[in-house]
Amino acid sequence: MAQHGPDPLLISLLQSIGSWNRRRGDRLLSAGRFHDAVALQREFSGWQGYLDGGDGLLTDLELRR
Repeated sequence: MAQHGPDPLLISLLQSIGSWNRRRGDRLLSAGRFHDAVALQREFSGWQGYLDGGDGLLTDLELRR
């Protein structure tokens, strides 16, 4: 039977990576390393786009600046 939509295992993996990415970004921001946090987010934004079609995490980082 053909599978429709994204692979649930892949989605779960990407969500785990996204969670790690947010925690790492928070630590970088807490250490005053805004540019590193943005670079980390840009690296992840392609995967984030796969999950929800947006770059909401980058926008969130920019709002925290």
